[in-house]
Amino acid sequence: MRAFTLLITLFFFACNSHRGEPDSANKADTQNLATVVDTQKIQLVDSTLKDQLLDTVKNGGTLLYIWAVDFDKKTKAKNPYLKNQYQHIDSIIKGLNESNPGIKLEKLKISSDTLYTEINDSEYLGEQMGSSGAEAYFAEAIINLTSIKGIKYVKIDFQARSHASPDVWSRDDFKDYKELH
Repeated sequence: MRAFTLLITLFFFACNSHRGEPDSANKADTQNLATVVDTQKIQLVDSTLKDQLLDTVKNGGTLLYIWAVDFDKKTKAKNPYLKNQYQHIDSIIKGLNESNPGIKLEKLKISSDTLYTEINDSEYLGEQMGSSGAEAYFAEAIINLTSIKGIKYVKIDFQARSHASPDVWSRDDFKDYKELH
């Protein structure tokens, strides 16, 4: 119960930390969070995931991903806050785009077990994030998108750059990521 109270307090603080903005903006953030987050599932979770969730909320994000991925530690932690009805491709892509504003991933189509996507402007991904940054982005995107039922492969098309090239990925490409419970 103490953890629940602490988490709710932190969410409240995060949603109300926008100094100088009208109260209606804070109210909209709170409503958006309430729509996406299943408050019945709030529990103590791995500190990495909790930190990522709180950072997302503080930055106005909507927690739209299934897995919190830590590229450096090669770990992933399930997001217990995402309601089941938001676990679909469009929500995941929206969450990826909110988390990475310099990269706009767009869904093109789904054919058989493959999701086809593109990034029209790959400058940030391929030139500014470095190789590790691009790899971290792909890990987060592929692990989350292949968590959607029926999606085994994700093809991301974009102009090849110094640190990133288009390809087709599967969850197997990231099988070395340990799941945290």
